[in-house]
Amino acid sequence: MLRKSGIVVSIVFFVVCCGQQVSLAQGRIIEIYPGTDVFGPAAQSLVADDTLVVHQGIYNETLRMSIQVKGRPNAPITITRAEGEERPLITRPSTASEQNTINIEGEATWLTLRGLEIAGNGGDGIKMTGALSYITLNDLVIHDIDVGINFRNNMNNITVRRNHIYNTGIGRGTGEGMYVGCNYAACIVQNSLIASRTGFTTVFRERLKVMELK
Repeated sequence: MLRKSGIVVSIVFFVVCCGQQVSLAQGRIIEIYPGTDVFGPAAQSLVADDTLVVHQGIYNETLRMSIQVKGRPNAPITITRAEGEERPLITRPSTASEQNTINIEGEATWLTLRGLEIAGNGGDGIKMTGALSYITLNDLVIHDIDVGINFRNNMNNITVRRNHIYNTGIGRGTGEGMYVGCNYAACIVQNSLIASRTGFTTVFRERLKVMELK
C-alpha cells in the first residue's frame, strides 16, 4: 500500500495455483481524501480496471478537469464514494474560474461515476463531449450548477440513472437538468438509457425545464 498527498493506492494481486496462472497483478484500488485539486488529478490518471474510492468530505477543484480515461469491457474504470460514508462533495469554489465541475471527453469509455455529490460555480455539473461510449452516471446528486448533465457530441451506450438534479441555472444559464444532443441533429446520442426508480432521472423543485432533447 502506497500513501502520498492524501492518496492511498492498493494493488490487488490474484494468485492461481495448480498449473494455471501463477501470479497476476491487476485492479488498483486508489483511495483519496478531501483537499484542493485532489479529485481531478486522481480521476484523470486512472487506467483500465482501476477503482477510485472517494472518501467523504469536500474536494475543491480549481483546475479544469478533463477525464479521458479508457476502461475495457472486462476491466472498466469506477469512481465511487467510500462504502458506509456520506457522499463526497466535488465542487469548484467561487474563487476559481467559472468552469464545468467535471468534463468527460475525448474517447473516454467504460467508465462509471457513482455515489458522488457535485456542485459548481456557474458551469455545468458534468459536461460530456467527444466520442464517448459506455459511460455510466449512477446515484449522483448534482446541484447549484448551470446544466446538470450536458451531452454535446456523438456518443453511444450512455447510462444515466437514479440521479437527483436540482437548483440549476446558476449564473443565469439555460438551466436544463439534462441537455441531450445538438441543434438540428448535428450530433446524436444513441443506444443509451436515461431512467430512475420512478421512470425519470431528475427531481426538480425550482425549475420547469427538466430535460431538453435535440
